[in-house]
Amino acid sequence: MTAILGAEDINDKKFTSWNTRQRVLGLDFDTVAGLVSMPVAKVDKCRRIVAAAYNTTALPRKEYRSLMGSLRHVATCIRAARPFLQRLRVCERQLNRFQRVAVTASMKEDLLWWWMVLHSPHLNGVSLEYFNTLPAPDAVIEMDASDFGLCALDPAAKAAVTYLFSLHERSLISVFKNGDTNGFDINFRKLLSCAFAVHAWCSGATHSANLTLVQHALSGYIQVGHIAVWSPFILGSSPIGQKAGSFCQ
Repeated sequence: MTAILGAEDINDKKFTSWNTRQRVLGLDFDTVAGLVSMPVAKVDKCRRIVAAAYNTTALPRKEYRSLMGSLRHVATCIRAARPFLQRLRVCERQLNRFQRVAVTASMKEDLLWWWMVLHSPHLNGVSLEYFNTLPAPDAVIEMDASDFGLCALDPAAKAAVTYLFSLHERSLISVFKNGDTNGFDINFRKLLSCAFAVHAWCSGATHSANLTLVQHALSGYIQVGHIAVWSPFILGSSPIGQKAGSFCQ
């Protein structure tokens, strides 16, 4: 640069010195610890925004987007927070300048989760190794569900586990098909198969916690131990659906 522009055109004040810890794009990069984390000031600001959102009944568009912007930084450094950010963004699709976002009971529960995360300093930070992309999974588990039960298959290990629905569960499916909105639809059952696979593979000490679960005919995937991502309409507002999703996350 000096050879091309000349010594007088170089402004030393715009250059930082070599350091193992730098703040870039509002995040702290530490090459010694190998972590990317949020600065304390940003964490404190995010706490205030979350608290203000929790204590109101509706958010104007500006405040709602401010909340989403702050939580995106948190989700960058805490991978497990991404599904909860996705759930809060459900209202963003058809939001116009004159609309307000109602702070529902389920939204308050999510905000409470964010509040607890923001008060857990040991969660602040993601390894530089995983900052840009996730590692390759140790196992890929395929799952599916029907009216009669659940199944999960590990093609590489040539292993499979199945679960047969109880009489009570089959009666719930039958009642749902007759028009009762009890939440036991096929999306919930497919989500339940994911929770079933997580429990079956991760409960054993011999199995790795780094799994990629592939759900047939369901637009979502989950990589256990790192991040879970689901389309909001899959989880829905059903309490049992939310509960099954929490097992996966």
